[in-house]
Amino acid sequence: MSPDEGSRYAFVCPGCAESIAVDESMRDVLLERGCVICETSVTTAAFRRVRSMDTREL
Repeated sequence: MSPDEGSRYAFVCPGCAESIAVDESMRDVLLERGCVICETSVTTAAFRRVRSMDTREL
């Protein structure tokens, strides 16, 4: 298992400010395709690693 596998992230879109908790695979899709709400391109700067999927950490 890689160090990032199973990681959880808080995502905040730089375009529309939508905030969601994502896992590693969702993070990869967002990086590849952009925000699902506004289609803004996304970089790794839009993600912050969190301890859990608890939305209070967003």
